[in-house]
Amino acid sequence: MIRKTLYTILMLISSCFVSAQSVSTNSQLKLMNYALTALEYNYFVSNEDFKSMMILPSDDGMLSYIDPVSYGQTISQKWKFYFDESNHAITAGIFLCEYNEKTGIWEEMDSIGVMRNKDLKIMNDAIRNRLEDLLKNIIIKGDYEADKLYYKTMGNMVVRIDGVNKGNAVYGPHQIDSKSPLQITESFVDKGCRVLVVNGPVMGSRKSVEMVLRENPEFSNFLEIMYACECFSSYNSKDNCSSVVQSGNMLSMNEDYFMPSSDKYLLDDFHYTIYAPTNTAMEKAFSQGLPNLEDYSEALKQDDYLVSIGEVANSAYKIRSVWFDFIKYHIQDYSVFVDKETKSRKYNTAMNALVKVEGNTYYSIGKPYQLTVEASNSELKITDALSNVHNVNASTGLYNIIANEYWVDGTLDYGNNKRTENSMINSSSTIVIHAIDTPLMFSSEQFKYKFDN
Repeated sequence: MIRKTLYTILMLISSCFVSAQSVSTNSQLKLMNYALTALEYNYFVSNEDFKSMMILPSDDGMLSYIDPVSYGQTISQKWKFYFDESNHAITAGIFLCEYNEKTGIWEEMDSIGVMRNKDLKIMNDAIRNRLEDLLKNIIIKGDYEADKLYYKTMGNMVVRIDGVNKGNAVYGPHQIDSKSPLQITESFVDKGCRVLVVNGPVMGSRKSVEMVLRENPEFSNFLEIMYACECFSSYNSKDNCSSVVQSGNMLSMNEDYFMPSSDKYLLDDFHYTIYAPTNTAMEKAFSQGLPNLEDYSEALKQDDYLVSIGEVANSAYKIRSVWFDFIKYHIQDYSVFVDKETKSRKYNTAMNALVKVEGNTYYSIGKPYQLTVEASNSELKITDALSNVHNVNASTGLYNIIANEYWVDGTLDYGNNKRTENSMINSSSTIVIHAIDTPLMFSSEQFKYKFDN
């Protein structure tokens, strides 16, 4: 009885010491404390009524930040952030580095320069841009839940948290890719915020949707029709941002025959789920009437002939339109994981119904077609618009795959295969990809060109 009482007292004393810790006084969080204050993110720590979590890299951990702007390039950039106490400023040493696919390590090469703050109030634009992106992606609204692994950050990134005690593992999308988790070195509660101090920065995946699909042969047929629809083309029409295949937002076709002309984007500054049909699912879709690559090849030949005799040629366009509607219905708002059980709910897809505008030759965009999704820690159950039930089974291994797409302001220096110094992260999206073995359907007539009577 006495031992139990002593143990209880010791635990209470221990909890008092833990709760007395704070971000502002922690000797390993000087850089993060400065960044939170300078960029006015310390609200999430100071508000006792607001429950949140922060995954804060230690000062030593901030020596290994990989610049997302350089993702997808042959040579990337590592930024080593330092806090200069004497000047109350942050300095970033910039180094060229190369990703080693075998080890999952960014191997440092040459130093290429140093960026410094001008003063306390005027932060270097590039440093401010990277730190703000980092802070948005390490703050989670809400507290830790037992048995829940995946959490969404303020910046719509997804992180995996295996526990909140010292020694537990934390993963950003890149850490999941490379199987190199961050380790929690300290854990404490500061007012209303649970703080997890880790030995490196949470980083987004260096893989885009195209890269993930390309690396898995099971998705080759789905990827082929995405290529044919030019989903990964490079455009410069969104907020003066440039994008590249490896790290740029996915594009839609331009509905130039019957819709008002505009470039539309499948993804934006948010988080999404893609249910990627395996080759087995694609074969089922082809057997039900979805045009295949041979059909498309024949359509291209027919179009060439029609053009040669001065006729209208749109057979290939019609096939691409049917394909693209098929693709869009497999893309859903909100990222949903095989994880802790959640309630069944409906999600909008990227596929909208079209409504004929009376008295006009074009159509207006109606409500999006939906999917009903139920999640558990072993599977996802998806019900499409035709009430067909589809399953994402965790035993396949092709589930909870995370990709990131980035929008970048500034131009790409193709000669040196790297971004110019004034390039900034504009926004990004996180996409979770799951394999499905049966195609999702929104209409019994969706494999017919939508504007044919």
